[in-house]
Amino acid sequence: MAKRPRTSSANTPKSRQPNSAAPTQPPKSRKGCEVSEPSDDEEGEEIVTNLTSPSAVHSENVVPSSFSVTLTDPEVLDCPICMEPLSPPVYQCENGHVSCGTCCLGARNNCGSCGCPIGTKRNRALERVLDSMRVPCPNALYGCTQFSSFSNKLQHEKTCRHSPCSCPYPNCSYTGLPSSVYSHFAATHSASSQDFIFNYEIPVSLETDQRHVFLQEVTEDTLFVLSRKANRLGSTVAVECIGPISSERKFVYEVVAADGLGFVKLRAVAETRAVWLGGQQPGDKYLVVPNEFVGADGKLNLEVIIKRDRGLRSARARK
Repeated sequence: MAKRPRTSSANTPKSRQPNSAAPTQPPKSRKGCEVSEPSDDEEGEEIVTNLTSPSAVHSENVVPSSFSVTLTDPEVLDCPICMEPLSPPVYQCENGHVSCGTCCLGARNNCGSCGCPIGTKRNRALERVLDSMRVPCPNALYGCTQFSSFSNKLQHEKTCRHSPCSCPYPNCSYTGLPSSVYSHFAATHSASSQDFIFNYEIPVSLETDQRHVFLQEVTEDTLFVLSRKANRLGSTVAVECIGPISSERKFVYEVVAADGLGFVKLRAVAETRAVWLGGQQPGDKYLVVPNEFVGADGKLNLEVIIKRDRGLRSARARK
């Protein structure tokens, strides 16, 4: 008589019993903040995590390679609080909102989006994505071939030697490298500028309502603007150089106002501006010329000298 086969409990599927201890309401955080459940449209984070997982990148028989990604929303990788590009460490709250480390401290470890505690849990997957991203310099049109990490792109832009500048002439939209802007100004707006030579005195006369004078050096075409801003004490006068902020070239200027009985004088380094707009407040250093130095004809007469400061340039280059 054949024996009946013995049934193994290991091969018999067990029906799942409902977990009576499972919470029916979303869990509460320490401060009573409700944690939201992930929705169907939040699967993108999981995809990013899979793409950056070690098994996907370093598995056997797989050669790591780069590929292009297009972000339809350029602000998707910015901190939602300060709106600056995210950089490690990146923290997330219990609801999945992210924040940079600086904003976590500034908000006293409270999420700026929902108020939940934040600052102890890092989003490692997003950090790896940020570390692996390389973005081209926005000045590629002007010759820069540098690729920088997403987190450092702003730092590179501040020091990029291919940064463009804009023509300072009112209502002129010309933009390009400094040499191109200088040539453009000399060819198009020369009637509105005053020529000078480095290290030689420049007599400048400002009419009553005149607020600026364009100065262009004849050997290098370097462009400067002498600005005047009126106030109750008189006028503030400063000289600025048109060029990229990252430029290593520095210029020292001296400006003197005299009336026969006395004089006021300033010696300073000319600030560099990539974009100059008329009516701007002068920088930290400027000359205050009392109203008594204005002539009977209403003109303000100044003597200006602009020099190359090779010492400043070489000192910066050594750094």
